Amino acid sequence: MKKSSRNSTHRSEEVDWNAVVAIGVDLGDEYAQYVALDGNGELIGRGHVRTRAVAFQTFFGAIPPKSIAIETGTHSPWVARMLSKIGHEVTVANSRRLRLIYESRNKNDAVDAEYLARLVRVDPKLLHPVEHRSETAQQHVAVFHARDALVRTRSRLITYVRGVIKSIGLRVPKCSAEVFVKRATPVVPAMLQPALDSILALVDDLNVRIKNFDRQIDKLATIEYQDAAVLMQITGVGALTAVAYMVTIGDRNRFVRSRAVGPWLGLTP
Repeated sequence: MKKSSRNSTHRSEEVDWNAVVAIGVDLGDEYAQYVALDGNGELIGRGHVRTRAVAFQTFFGAIPPKSIAIETGTHSPWVARMLSKIGHEVTVANSRRLRLIYESRNKNDAVDAEYLARLVRVDPKLLHPVEHRSETAQQHVAVFHARDALVRTRSRLITYVRGVIKSIGLRVPKCSAEVFVKRATPVVPAMLQPALDSILALVDDLNVRIKNFDRQIDKLATIEYQDAAVLMQITGVGALTAVAYMVTIGDRNRFVRSRAVGPWLGLTP
């Protein structure tokens, strides 16, 4: 086995990659453990690769196309896209369905990688494979998540300001988040201004940034997801809801019947 430090890009045994049939990769945040099997299911190689795009490109790009299994997680979207682009056949295992791994008494990254390799060698369907969004769709989802993070932050700040003002016997009139600063500013007494003025300024800034995200989403509805106009004909459904729904569904041709969408989303049995 080659000697290397924990800071190296990768560590591996000498492997005859032409004899390898299946590879299982357990994606850790810093390092990914891999196990390689031959056609008889014999373990003929193991090692680790740093969980970075450059390291994966270098290591797996030098290996002939193989059947590779990874598990869903933070890194699985970009890893799956990269390995597929290199030429490997990638199966993304549904982590929630892999009871074989989670119930293992001898659980560690190398063991998980071996289970993945053995299952994908026998039958990829045993991994209950999932299909990740495209890179473009992932970018669009990030817009929604970022907007949601700002909205939740704004809500917490507004709740805090209301609570502080209420604690001295005053109240901010009920209003929307967009006009909260305008309604709250006259209510804040001089004694609380050093504590609350900065927070109100932050809420005001968040309003501007959230509106910028709303404009981005309106643009997505107009350019990228033109079918959203059909959903927006429903009362109460705007660009935000329509585009979020379409991004979540992805390729609608995956569903044989429209009734399958509800269970897929977890809304119905």
